[in-house]
Amino acid sequence: HAAHWANYLGELVREFPLHYPSWRQMPTERKAGVVANVEKAALKQRYWVPEEDGSYDLEGIRRASPSHISEADWDAQLAFWNDLKNLARAAQNKQNRAKSKVVCRQGSRSIAA
Repeated sequence: HAAHWANYLGELVREFPLHYPSWRQMPTERKAGVVANVEKAALKQRYWVPEEDGSYDLEGIRRASPSHISEADWDAQLAFWNDLKNLARAAQNKQNRAKSKVVCRQGSRSIAA
């Protein structure tokens, strides 16, 4: 039942704004009201596309905002994606993933079972 609970929690979390770095930093009133269902990775892949020189056209990305996300939430999300601390963390995570030699194809099923 733990796997079902984890999947359920994952589905719930997908419905909250994406620009809060921590659950504890999200305002209580935002936790109470759920926004449109957004898949974070697909959203970032679709809208956060670099130019040929590696930079980002923030105004162009801002103008092409998704219709189901408010302007304030979209601006906060762009600020989060463009934050130097988050960009550095993403670069470090990319390096760490490249070092991984272990490929896990186990899924959510326990080895102990």
